[in-house]
Amino acid sequence: MEIDKQNSSRQEIRANIDKYLALAKNGETNGPLIPYEIATCYHYGIGLTKDDKESFKWFQKAAEFDFYPAYISLGICYELGYGVEPNIIESHKWYEKVAHKGNAFAFYLLSRDYRLGRGVKKDLKKAQSWYEAAIDFGTEELKQFMIEQ
Repeated sequence: MEIDKQNSSRQEIRANIDKYLALAKNGETNGPLIPYEIATCYHYGIGLTKDDKESFKWFQKAAEFDFYPAYISLGICYELGYGVEPNIIESHKWYEKVAHKGNAFAFYLLSRDYRLGRGVKKDLKKAQSWYEAAIDFGTEELKQFMIEQ
């Protein structure tokens, strides 16, 4: 079964979560999208009982495919303790990993971490540098989010 990364595929997975969960448990994921959507469904309780530990496990599976959204999700899980003990240092590592792949939201998160000294030594120069990168490469939605923070 081939699954593309379009929104319609995401909606298809969510609408048929039991079928895709069975496929994934048999190792038939064909990439990161199925485990990522399973993780999202567990996290928000969409078609499945909300379970942060299961969500974390499936985000890890999606990350094995070098899927950047899963890196951000794992960073958030470590930061906020979703399905795992909170670990701000580990959170920062995941944000850094995806930032080096060019993800502007990760640029923002690293900026915040360096500005506040979260998981790293406080460094306002690095914070400014990551913030500027987020502005330069971020979407309009990200820029608006940053303004509101």
